[in-house]
Amino acid sequence: MSTEFIAPNWHVVLIHYPVALLTLGVLIELFSFFWRRSGFRAAGRWMLLLGTVLAVPAVLSGLYALN
Repeated sequence: MSTEFIAPNWHVVLIHYPVALLTLGVLIELFSFFWRRSGFRAAGRWMLLLGTVLAVPAVLSGLYALN
């Protein structure tokens, strides 16, 4: 069995960060309506932004692992 399928597969490592950041960002945005003037809203927006940016390498590495 070839280890080529496992060794360059960075998708497994990279996929966890965008999923966690997007999930927590959405939850924080939903709950930030209770505290309108707190830092929760800014944290949620930054999490959504970072999750979206980090999703690009995760998708590209997944497409690379597919081929």
